[in-house]
Amino acid sequence: MENGLRSGLAAVALTTILSITMAGAADFRTLYSFCAKEHCVDGNGVYTNRLLLDSSGTILGTTGYGGRGEWGTIFQLVPNEDRSKYRHSVLYSFCKKENCPDGFFPDAGLISDTAGNLYGTTQYSSYPGGGEVFELVRNGDTWSFKLLYVFCANGGSCTDGKSPTYFGLTYKGYASGAAYDGASPLYGTTYSGGAHNGGVAYQLTPGKRKWREKVLYDFCAVGDCLDGYVPYSGLALDEAGDLYGVTTEGGNQNKGTIFQLFFNGDRWGETVLHHMCSKANCADGELPSSPVVFDGNGDLVGTTAYGGSQGDGTLFKLTPAGEKSPYTLLHSFCSEDECADGGYPYGSLTLDEAGNIFGTTSYGIGESASGTVYRAKGRSLQSLYQFCQLTGCPDGNIPLGGVIRDSDGRLFGMTNLGG
Repeated sequence: MENGLRSGLAAVALTTILSITMAGAADFRTLYSFCAKEHCVDGNGVYTNRLLLDSSGTILGTTGYGGRGEWGTIFQLVPNEDRSKYRHSVLYSFCKKENCPDGFFPDAGLISDTAGNLYGTTQYSSYPGGGEVFELVRNGDTWSFKLLYVFCANGGSCTDGKSPTYFGLTYKGYASGAAYDGASPLYGTTYSGGAHNGGVAYQLTPGKRKWREKVLYDFCAVGDCLDGYVPYSGLALDEAGDLYGVTTEGGNQNKGTIFQLFFNGDRWGETVLHHMCSKANCADGELPSSPVVFDGNGDLVGTTAYGGSQGDGTLFKLTPAGEKSPYTLLHSFCSEDECADGGYPYGSLTLDEAGNIFGTTSYGIGESASGTVYRAKGRSLQSLYQFCQLTGCPDGNIPLGGVIRDSDGRLFGMTNLGG
C-alpha cells in the first residue's frame, strides 16, 4: 500500500459555502498541488490528516512522504492580502538524520498552542518503531523540532502503545476551537500495542524535564474483544473530562464499537455505547471511519466506511446514555442514482453553528467515483462537490482527511491523489 500511495500527488482545495447556499453550486479552487518540486521536496501523500487554520488564515498540515528526508513534511500555505493566492513552504522535513531519530510518516493532523507552537505525531520511529509525539517550536520566522515522547521505547514491549492513529491529538477546549494552553494533558490513541495488543487510549502530560505518558485504557481487555480494539480515529473530550471514540474492530459483531472512557475515582473504565452491525445486514454501519464529534445538543456524530442500506457507509448520531445509548441513522451513502451522494465516507467531520455537518466521501461509482464533499443536516444530505471532474484529476482525487471551515464559511481540505 505504501509504495502505491507514495507515487500519488495531492491537492489542497477550497470551496465557498456562500455560493453553495445562495446559488446551489460550489466554487472550487486548487490552492496547491504537491510534488511540484523535484524529488517531492515540497511533500507528497497527505492521507487522512486534518488541516489546521490559524487566525491569520494560514493553512498548516502534514504530508506522510516527501520532503528533504523523503519521510514527510510539516507545511504551511500563507495567503496574500485578499486570499486569492497562497504561498507554500515547508516548515520541517522528517528523517533528517540516519535512522530517523525524529520519526517518520507524520500522517496525523496538527494542533497549535497559544504561542503558535505545533504538536503532532509520527506513526513510526527508529527501532523499535512505535512512533513519536513531537512539538515544532516557533521562534519568530524559524522553527525547531522537539521530541516529546517515543512509543515502544521501554525494551520494545509496547505496553505504552504503538503507532499513534491518523487523526491526531486532542485536548480540553479543542471542540470549541480554543488553542491548546501548552500545559494541560493531551489525549490520543494508538491502533496497536498495549497490554493486549489491541491499542490504547493515552494521556500525555507536560513535566518540568520531560512529558509523561499514561495509558488510560488497554483495548481488547474483555473476552472476544467485546470492548473493541484498534481505536483508529482518535478521541473527543467532553466538559466532564470523559473521552469518546470508536474502534474499527471488536464488539459483539467484530465490526467496531462506539465507546466512552470515564475516570471512576482510582482508574479509568470503559462503556461500549454501541456495537456496530447490531442491526440486520449492518444497516447501522460497520467500521467507524471518522472521529466522533459533538453537535450543539451534546450528541455524537460520526461515520462508518461500510454498512448501511447499500453497504457503502453511513452517517450517524448517538446520544451518550450508557450501554443503551440511542443510535440514529442519518444517512446511508450511495443511496442516490450512480452514488451521486458518494460512498465510503472518511475523514474528520466539521459542524457549523446552524447544525450543518460537513464531510468527505472517498469513493463511489459513476460521477462521484473519486470522492465528494457533502453537507448534511438531520436526515438530509447534499453533495457539494464531486472530485476528478476534469481529465487527469487536476482538482484532486480521493479526499481522506475531511474538511475544516473558516469564519467566512469556506471549506478547506486535501485529496490523497490527483492534482
